[in-house]
Amino acid sequence: MLLESIQNRLHTIYDLGPGYPIADFLITCPKQITALDQSENPRSIEEKLLIYEDEGELHISLFINQSILDALHDCEPVSPLNQQKVATYCTALEGVSHFVYLSWNARHNRTISQLEMELQAEVDKFVSLLKLYEEQGVVISSEILANWLFDECGYDENLKPVERERYQRANSYASQFCRRLMWKKPRDRIDQTAFRELRRFYRKRHQDKLQHCDHHNILSGP
Repeated sequence: MLLESIQNRLHTIYDLGPGYPIADFLITCPKQITALDQSENPRSIEEKLLIYEDEGELHISLFINQSILDALHDCEPVSPLNQQKVATYCTALEGVSHFVYLSWNARHNRTISQLEMELQAEVDKFVSLLKLYEEQGVVISSEILANWLFDECGYDENLKPVERERYQRANSYASQFCRRLMWKKPRDRIDQTAFRELRRFYRKRHQDKLQHCDHHNILSGP
């Protein structure tokens, strides 16, 4: 299953240990998620994570539109990811990233912010795509991938100003971190030093993550 493959890749990259089966929390019907979404700005989008806390229990539902899964049925784990499908793949990846990050922190009794979650998702897209391309024998420049993910991205016109600012900040911090992570890496591959850095970063708290990205930005120069 596509989503399980993405989840397993994230667990391997960050050495997270066993996780919850993502299929147990998955919703693919747009009408069903519309009925459940009680947020202030319930946008009609292809992926979203719904969170509800009741008497200390956390209830999670991950929505990824069935049309996304249908479009990607032949892309994982061995078939090369068609360039036209990268954006669609990133939509699924973002949903899985949110689910994995939230559930891992919940298991460790840690609260997280929306900015923190979006920042980690941007990093996850970058490193997951690099790793997937490597597994499929596709050569891609990490800088070209960073340009596409961080410099050429667009934002939903229906975002509220505060939401747009959060996405832009997450994008900026992730760009700083990922570009420094891959600085002068041979063949644009994630080596063991980079894996150790990624795993430390994943476990940092909100403010430590932001400060870490700022520090990377300073080190990388103008």
